[in-house]
Amino acid sequence: MAVTLLNAEPGVVTFRQQRWWAEGGLIHLEEKLTGEQFHMTVREALLRMNAISEMIGRSSRGDKNRFASEIAEHHDFFEAMVQLCKKAQQQGRPDVASHREQMLNAMAPRSIVVPDRRANF
Repeated sequence: MAVTLLNAEPGVVTFRQQRWWAEGGLIHLEEKLTGEQFHMTVREALLRMNAISEMIGRSSRGDKNRFASEIAEHHDFFEAMVQLCKKAQQQGRPDVASHREQMLNAMAPRSIVVPDRRANF
C-alpha cells in the first residue's frame, strides 16, 4: 500500500507522490514531484475525497476484482484523510469568522505582570 498515516513524519499522510498534513485548521498538500504546495479547508478536502470515491465507484462497477488493489489503496487513503480532517477540525476552522477570531486570540502574545515582592499593597 502507498498510504502511510504515521511514518517518519507524525501526522503526515503520504499517498503516491503527495504529502498531506493538518496545520492551523487547514489541510495542506505537497506534490513531491513539483514541490508545489496547496491548502484547503476541511470541507474542500472532504468534497475532493467524495468526488474521488464516486469516480472509483463508477469505474469499477463492471469488474471489481480488476481494480481491487486500487480500491483498497484508496480506501486506506480515505481512512487516513478522515483522521487528518478530524485533527484539522480540532485545531479550529479558519473559514468561520468566530473560530478565526478565537484562533487569533489564542495566538496573541500575553503579558503577565508580577509585582515586586518589595511593593506595599
